[in-house]
Amino acid sequence: MAINFILLFATSFLAGLSFFKIVRLDETKYKLLLAFSGSYLFAVTVVHLLPELYEQSEDVHFIGLFVLVGFFLQLMLEYFTTGVEHGHLHAHTHTGHHHHHGTTSFFSLAMILSISFHALLEGMLLLHPSHAHEHGDTYSLLFGLILHKIPESLAFVFALGEYSFNKTQKILLLLAFSLASPLGMVFSNFVFDLQVFSSNVFLALFAIVAGNFLYISTTIFFENSPDHKIRFSRLAFSLLGALLAWLSDYLMF
Repeated sequence: MAINFILLFATSFLAGLSFFKIVRLDETKYKLLLAFSGSYLFAVTVVHLLPELYEQSEDVHFIGLFVLVGFFLQLMLEYFTTGVEHGHLHAHTHTGHHHHHGTTSFFSLAMILSISFHALLEGMLLLHPSHAHEHGDTYSLLFGLILHKIPESLAFVFALGEYSFNKTQKILLLLAFSLASPLGMVFSNFVFDLQVFSSNVFLALFAIVAGNFLYISTTIFFENSPDHKIRFSRLAFSLLGALLAWLSDYLMF
């Protein structure tokens, strides 16, 4: 678990930190990264998470309900995150409020708390059904989270720039954000070992995160092709991401 903690934290923090050194972000390469990570996330949800959830649950309607809850919960969170969780880098809808300090403070705090809550849930997913029975490691899922963390952290630092934070404050907020997923992983392992919640509570939680991932990954696809014209390079990276997710899960990478 210690290695997973370090990998999650380091990826998120270093990716966000690199944003301060980027003079001009290469939009084409960034969209290819989004296509690859979004496709991997979608595939690992379909071939790994959902089958395990339905296999472990005695009531398929129970799982389906909470997958929907997770999907629409992420939709509501996006009102405050403005798409940070799926790498959205465009101008944010609340920038027009900058001249109202109180409003700016509210939206900046709401964005930080919402994206951190999302990151916390992501980390908790590393204790998903197979872990709850075998307490093993699933590297395909960990790799998916790491891929997801790179554009997410870049977008988070970009979003902080929309508000009145200085560089030191941005780095401290990035540090706190980078700890959210690793702490979510630690917390889920802690409450599982103490048997605080029943298995159904964990299944519901994992289903919610699976719904989150479905929303994020499909949104990446739609935003990457707003005119419904898919470039060959993005299609190739999307197919490569899906294939890698399937292979890593199949081969138990």
